[in-house]
Amino acid sequence: MTKSLLILLVLGIVQTSGATEITFQPNNTLAHITNSSISKNYGSTKEIYSSNDGGYISSNDEITQAIDNLGAPSKQKKATPTPSLDEMRKWAEQGSTEYQNKVGLIYYYGKDVRQDLILARRMFQKAANQGDMYGQGFLGYFYERGLGGLRQNKAKAKELYGKVCEKGNSGGCSEYRRLNENGY
Repeated sequence: MTKSLLILLVLGIVQTSGATEITFQPNNTLAHITNSSISKNYGSTKEIYSSNDGGYISSNDEITQAIDNLGAPSKQKKATPTPSLDEMRKWAEQGSTEYQNKVGLIYYYGKDVRQDLILARRMFQKAANQGDMYGQGFLGYFYERGLGGLRQNKAKAKELYGKVCEKGNSGGCSEYRRLNENGY
């Protein structure tokens, strides 16, 4: 409660001399109110502002809540904990294309694990088999380069990029067009 009063004093919203104070009006404007009395009991939930001319009346609790709410958006943006690789693999095995692609990328890049292109390709294959655009794109890349135990097959890569393009992905369209222009 004293934190609220201190902030209000620093911001110049409350003057303890009592002659004039600035308050927020219901239409979100500031107004000078004269002949106002400020409650001497700042530590209570009683009025901080009271005016004879109809100014907005706030309590310490309301002001404290408003100040606390200023930081609310940043509190809401706190990142949720990243699931463990074991959890992601479990969800991938249960059919989540999102986690099939994530696990595939982890093993493709060897992020905190030993790189395993075969496991990465299997994850992308599972996602692609379910019609997932990202899985199809990643698998197309693997076919184009001959990665993860696959023989290089640019025609198959072009086919997969075409599926990605049909779903509205411009990157897939570019890759399809590039391979098509090269005669695949």
